[in-house]
Amino acid sequence: MLTYQIILPFPISANRIWRYTGNRALWRGGRGTGAKYVTIAPVYAKWIKEANALWLTQKQKVRPVKLGRYAMEVVLGAHMRRSNQDGDNLMKCVNDWLQRVEIIHNDCLCDSWGGRWAVIEEECIVIVTGEPYNASNS
Repeated sequence: MLTYQIILPFPISANRIWRYTGNRALWRGGRGTGAKYVTIAPVYAKWIKEANALWLTQKQKVRPVKLGRYAMEVVLGAHMRRSNQDGDNLMKCVNDWLQRVEIIHNDCLCDSWGGRWAVIEEECIVIVTGEPYNASNS
């Protein structure tokens, strides 16, 4: 069983990860599909960049092995909390980021997840526990 403790910037709400841009232009006599395009929101792209930079300062100390099945706990700095903040909305971008930087193989292998607010100096601490990834048993 391996455990990693990673410091990250305060997560972005799942409601702010994607940006939906307007309808397709109407074409062929006004019969457009009206489909919308989805892109990464600038605020999320900025968060990813900041998370990557913080990770680089920690990576050499940790030297992670990619995890298969895993459990994740997100500890959020109480000093960052807003009165209407929905803590569970903040886990999506953390889980996706763990997969992006290959700490985990795939976020669908998360067996347990949770979060809490705590008095900590950091904005966010992620504790990931799991077994090394093995394609035959994941």
